[in-house]
Amino acid sequence: MSKADFRILTSEVRFVRITDIELKRRIEVIVTETI
Repeated sequence: MSKADFRILTSEVRFVRITDIELKRRIEVIVTETI
C-alpha cells in the first residue's frame, strides 16, 4: 500500500467525518491486513 493510497483513505475518512474511535481502529486493522 503506497503513501498516496493511505492519504486517499485518510482524506475519505475525514470527508465522511468518522469520529468514532472504534471505527478508526477497525480501519487501521483493515489497512494493516492489506499491507
